[in-house]
Amino acid sequence: MSAVSTPDLSALPASEAWAYFGSVEAAALLAARARMGAEYEDETTYPDADLKTAITAAVTFFESATGRFFVKRTGSVLLDGSGSVVLLLPGSLPIVSVGQGGDSITAVELDGVAVTLTDLTINDGAGHKPRDPRDAPYLELTGEGDTTRWTPGHRIVELTGDFGYLDSSGDTPELVRDAVARLTIRGLVPLDDEDAQEDQWRGSLVTEQTQGRSYTKAAGGRGGGLTTDKRIDSAIVRFKAPSRAPKSPGMGRHRRRSWWSRRR
Repeated sequence: MSAVSTPDLSALPASEAWAYFGSVEAAALLAARARMGAEYEDETTYPDADLKTAITAAVTFFESATGRFFVKRTGSVLLDGSGSVVLLLPGSLPIVSVGQGGDSITAVELDGVAVTLTDLTINDGAGHKPRDPRDAPYLELTGEGDTTRWTPGHRIVELTGDFGYLDSSGDTPELVRDAVARLTIRGLVPLDDEDAQEDQWRGSLVTEQTQGRSYTKAAGGRGGGLTTDKRIDSAIVRFKAPSRAPKSPGMGRHRRRSWWSRRR
């Protein structure tokens, strides 16, 4: 099985956080406000500058918690050569397909030498578990060109293209937008508004005693969650990048043949 290397993303420009809600800033901020609720459509109480700051903090938190980003980013990444015909990318780096409105992989270099794209099978786009390309992106050499394997070496493979975890239509998934909106609301709650602050964090309450009576409320999320908001925490669990490397496509085919041979 090929190992998955940690990519160098320094040449992959970051997107604006508001892009989680749309491709044009003004429209994206309006969409974010609408998703957050009527209260947040008041631009006097919640000016655009404060909203953008809160969205940026929310996106930073969600991306850190999931190990992924959910907008299209165009540029180059560097990976280690695998030493085999398959180059596995981490689940944190899905490839955006043409069907999603991206350009997939547009250029590949191995140790400074261009690899012909027609000599590659590229696992890009969106699908359904357990074979969702977003969880197991890879490039496989067909063996029909001059390059027969990904020469082993530290970050000698350069991939240029479009990357990001998007839905099948090329948008940020709706559950991600909802989670980011809910996180943004938390960032807009004034620190001096004690009632609002209490409402935001009441989900973490386990037991409270009032006037001689007590009640218990489970913490939000699975296992308590990160935020105590079940909808945010469930989205983090749903979209978290796989912690284990996927099986090499070649290994999978070999195992299927072996399984059928045992049946005969």
